[in-house]
Amino acid sequence: MCTENIKAEVKVSPLGNEKIDIVDFSKNEAYELKVSGKNTHHEFYKDLVKVLTYNEYVGLDNKLHKLIFISEMSGIKSLERRLDKRFLFMLKNIHELSVELVSI
Repeated sequence: MCTENIKAEVKVSPLGNEKIDIVDFSKNEAYELKVSGKNTHHEFYKDLVKVLTYNEYVGLDNKLHKLIFISEMSGIKSLERRLDKRFLFMLKNIHELSVELVSI
């Protein structure tokens, strides 16, 4: 799945091998998928760090402004209970990054 605006397996930085599953450059959104609902929070925080790191390497106009994290309903519900509102507020206000949790 690659078009001019949507790319899969986007490198996070020139220094490492980490990749973001899908980036929609027309919307400046990152999509990460965790198929299993187990240990969803571990994968979420790892994916969040990938997006924040990516944003450190690109210009202001190319920063990602939304992380859409997709997983099984049980994992998303668990993550919703764990995420601190102040933490999400900090991501939005300091890093200009919002988070959307989507269950499948």
